[in-house]
Amino acid sequence: MSHPAVNPMPPEVAAPRREVLVVAPMRYVPSQPLVAALRAHAAGRPCAFTLVVAATPWGWAWLADMFSGADEADRRLCATRTLLAGAGVSVREARIGDPDPLAAVMDAVNRARFDEIVVCAAPGRVARRLGLSLAQRTGWLTGVPVRHVAGPAIAARPRREGPAPRRLQRPAPAAGTSAGVR
Repeated sequence: MSHPAVNPMPPEVAAPRREVLVVAPMRYVPSQPLVAALRAHAAGRPCAFTLVVAATPWGWAWLADMFSGADEADRRLCATRTLLAGAGVSVREARIGDPDPLAAVMDAVNRARFDEIVVCAAPGRVARRLGLSLAQRTGWLTGVPVRHVAGPAIAARPRREGPAPRRLQRPAPAAGTSAGVR
């Protein structure tokens, strides 16, 4: 008895699409290192990217309203999607996340299943040695493989030149008194 010919599996079944969560604090997007990493990642096998930008406010905004970074995060999210589309990387879903990047990761992971997480964050050498980097904490909490992409270095604030502010200078001893005796 002969068996009927079996059709080979369609390509999308043979190589399943990987669900990849991409998380970045607001100050690291859009960035060329992230675009390059996602383009290389997508070249290997089909991927569906979900982009989450943590809406972390800067400066004094933390004091007044922890969620005040949403407008800037939205602008950066749109710019990142445009940059990724120009590089040939399609993003299936993009959204603004919690101001805390780790909470943004957990919200996304609790909403959907991901095969891998790409974290774009500071190249914090000290945090990595102490086990406190965002990528390490994400891997520990989710159990999902995590790839770290070092974000662009953020320039340090320039040091102030000149004498120290007056309020920090020790007053000069009064005339005729010993400097060590009070």
